[in-house]
Amino acid sequence: MDALLPHTDALILESFFDGPVQGNGVFVNRWSKSRKTFTVDIAPAWDGRTLTLVEEFVYSDGTIEHATWQIEKVSPGSYTGTREGVIGTARIWNDGPVVRLRYVLKLLGIGLAFAETMSLRADGTLRGLAAVRKWGIPIGTVEIVMRHA
Repeated sequence: MDALLPHTDALILESFFDGPVQGNGVFVNRWSKSRKTFTVDIAPAWDGRTLTLVEEFVYSDGTIEHATWQIEKVSPGSYTGTREGVIGTARIWNDGPVVRLRYVLKLLGIGLAFAETMSLRADGTLRGLAAVRKWGIPIGTVEIVMRHA
């Protein structure tokens, strides 16, 4: 089986984030075609109801960002989430082997809508892909691949 193919089992966030996770990603600006790469270290904690993800991003321009997701399980396969910079509450839900996230993130004073999917791959990595929009207009994409540290 190809390691990059999607895994067919349901993705359970608290199961994947059961220990330290590292990731590599890239933001691609749709208009300028510029790329900004980053790495992320994630320290997760699960208390049976809330999944806390403490993240440290290091961007290719040297910028460092710290953020903490608080993801509350409200029912099997359904979550809500908050994070610094997220306007309101993120909607997060299982859709078969994928987890979908919808949220608005304020960056540089601008609210950007993220429509993200996360899926397990056969090699055990987690691939995240987000479409980023402003007023429904595509701005760019973010792609990240995460693995257990």
